[in-house]
Amino acid sequence: MFINKSNSLPVLTESSDFRKEYESIDDDIDDALRILRRLHEREYIIAEDTLNKHRRYLNNMLEQLEKERKKVAHDLPGNDTDTLMNNVLDMMEQVKQEKRKMKEMEKVKNGLEKFQKMS
Repeated sequence: MFINKSNSLPVLTESSDFRKEYESIDDDIDDALRILRRLHEREYIIAEDTLNKHRRYLNNMLEQLEKERKKVAHDLPGNDTDTLMNNVLDMMEQVKQEKRKMKEMEKVKNGLEKFQKMS
């Protein structure tokens, strides 16, 4: 590099300085993208695991609810009908709560989809 004496502005004799700077920035961008991809993949795996556990939990709860309903419906001797009925009502309330949780997760998913479309 040398100084142009007429206006005292630096003049580059080679573009290699810009090329090196670009390559450095390019490498930084690639590193950032790799990190983001790994983070995104980890978040996906965690979300997938959480949702699958939730699905199994709901399925087990619904199976148990069905069993309890059958017991109440058949009113077999020796069954404590009041207790069975309370169990069924409690389970039905749990199912409603889980539905609300799923609706909240749906809102989050929709928000993420909107964000992704904007980018």
